[in-house]
Amino acid sequence: MTPSRVKQKVFKTLQGLSHSLSSILLGGALIFSTQAFACPNILEYIDTNCDGSIRFMLTGDSIVRGVGDEEGLGYPKRLKQLVGDSHFKALNLGVPGTTPRELRRSFIRNIDKGGKTTRRTRDIDYTLIQVGTNSYWTGDQPFQVVMQIHRLKKYIERALEERNGTKPIVFTATVPMTERSFQNPFLSDLNTELLRKQGLNVLVRFDKIPVDKLAIRDSLHPGAAGYKRMARRARKGLEKAQPIAAEIVTDQDFDNLYDAAEIGIYFTNPTLTDTDEDELSDGEEVLIYKTNPLLSDTDGDGASDYAEIQSGTDPLIP
Repeated sequence: MTPSRVKQKVFKTLQGLSHSLSSILLGGALIFSTQAFACPNILEYIDTNCDGSIRFMLTGDSIVRGVGDEEGLGYPKRLKQLVGDSHFKALNLGVPGTTPRELRRSFIRNIDKGGKTTRRTRDIDYTLIQVGTNSYWTGDQPFQVVMQIHRLKKYIERALEERNGTKPIVFTATVPMTERSFQNPFLSDLNTELLRKQGLNVLVRFDKIPVDKLAIRDSLHPGAAGYKRMARRARKGLEKAQPIAAEIVTDQDFDNLYDAAEIGIYFTNPTLTDTDEDELSDGEEVLIYKTNPLLSDTDGDGASDYAEIQSGTDPLIP
């Protein structure tokens, strides 16, 4: 088969996928009249920024980091193993010894420095915050710690939206109990305040894991068996976050790109199905053909993207 015939066959296949995708997704939009569903989900998770992957950041203290895990994984890596899909990333930003106030300051210092914090906060869809255990040592009252966590959550939402173009879905977890009888009353009060505070989206209940199931080895940090249980609860929390994501993402023009992604990432018009008027929807260009939804002729060869796809030539190569 000649190269031109191969190219033609490939683009006819892409056309079929495009029509199928549009039919499925637009059909979904008709069924859910008050909420249009656009970019294809990754497994059961809404891809909030329409980039074809789920990036789930988990941040907090040494327990998020995974200290005490005999296998060196912690619950973020175990969560990645549980999901078992190459398009799902669990990004660990646990900082041993930190408090909510210190963690917020750390983000402010490092988020744009180009290091690990910068890399692991790119294109984030979801974020889980689990922090507060070390605040026992600062003298802060539980309600004060919760206010600090709330400020941290707001900062992450604002900073990542400004930097990445879309706001991540941020939710929180209660802290697990320990074998320290002197510290547990503080942690119990902290969890009560967390659950009472509106706007924190407490979707993960680590405090519900019995202490004897955490396999604690140093009176504080879980062992491998405990982190496995935490990973399962973190996954359930991510599942619980899906209705929140579904309420936030919208697709006014039914082009299969979420409005926030159109505005903040692709710079297309969220009220126009075909921003560049080349007879391909913005969603088809971004999700299927990888062409520029702002240019009717992506490769600048004089033929529109639509004309090239119809004729079987590559709209990305002049």
